[in-house]
Amino acid sequence: MPTTANRRRFPRSDREIDIQVRFVTNPIKTKTANVSADGIYFVLSGPIHVEVGLQIGNKRHIVGARLARLESRTLAHDQLGIALRLDRPITELEGKKGDKE
Repeated sequence: MPTTANRRRFPRSDREIDIQVRFVTNPIKTKTANVSADGIYFVLSGPIHVEVGLQIGNKRHIVGARLARLESRTLAHDQLGIALRLDRPITELEGKKGDKE
């Protein structure tokens, strides 16, 4: 059985690039799955669209994307890890030798 890294279309890289993310999804209507006095949990059936702007060398890229995964990074829930699936590959981001697979 192939590993996750072997199933990826492109290798991962630890490069740090400044990005700007703009949420472009219209208001979403759904119903709660459960509620409490200090929280609401709900499920969406559809993508959350964003637009990502990034600078690589002298070239500025603006590409659409959708939210792929959201995770809490701390017990206090004050940091979120966000994974986006780009609508099109940015070939300048392809991993270089020595980058994470």
